[in-house]
Amino acid sequence: MCGYNCAQAVACTYCEQAGLDEETVKNLTQGFAVGMGGSMEATCGAIIGAVNVLGMINKNPQKVCKVNQQYRLCLQYEYIGASNQGNKIQERDLKEINAILPMGYTAKSESAYWYWDKKDNKQYLLLLLIIVIIFFTTSILFNSLKQPLAVIFVIPISYIGVFLTFYWFKLNFDQGGFASFVLLCGITVNASIYILNEYNQIRQRKPLMSPYKAYLKAWNAKITPIFLTVVSTILGFIPFMLGPDKEAFWFPLAAGTIGGLAMSILGIFLYLPLFTLKKQP
Repeated sequence: MCGYNCAQAVACTYCEQAGLDEETVKNLTQGFAVGMGGSMEATCGAIIGAVNVLGMINKNPQKVCKVNQQYRLCLQYEYIGASNQGNKIQERDLKEINAILPMGYTAKSESAYWYWDKKDNKQYLLLLLIIVIIFFTTSILFNSLKQPLAVIFVIPISYIGVFLTFYWFKLNFDQGGFASFVLLCGITVNASIYILNEYNQIRQRKPLMSPYKAYLKAWNAKITPIFLTVVSTILGFIPFMLGPDKEAFWFPLAAGTIGGLAMSILGIFLYLPLFTLKKQP
């Protein structure tokens, strides 16, 4: 560009992106004809022009704070997946960044954990909707209001297994954990419905039979398919937990489902008969 110094040549090329006319940009960079510093080792005028353009385009740069007499620039990113895999990726990236940073600069992590905030609470309304649908469906099936409650209260018992699994193995509760909640609603409720439906049919066929004996007979009739369903589901999720790299979403889903199913067996075996059977006078 004839008639322009190095700084003007670079800056005026992007004056349209900066929102200024060419004459104004040319006047702003006129004083950097020989760079900055007054010698051949000084900063080139072309670089100064480029920095000026960036400053004019980015009118609201990120604020650099000062903490403990040190300047700190905070960068945030969102990772959705298993915490172990997220930690590995973060450690790898920090090593690569620290390797290229100049002396005196460091990159480090403040926290490796991610939590759902208030805006994500809407997802839990889905669980409430599922429970309401289960209640009305089982109420119609059993023609009762007590037995549907027995079915529904087995669900939180299975959730205890999910929480214990995530706590013991130090997993991050993410969308995979939430999906295991939804999946457990169907599986645990299905098992309870099998037993109670068989129990009601036995009571109708043999009204003089003791409730304890009728429940035990229903349990013996349905425990085999229930147990096979639980075992087959657990075996189906085991491949998602194998391998050195824990896949995001699938690993928490598999771990939560397996833990919840194991706990649901205890809930069906202990809690369901206590809530269903009436005390004999």
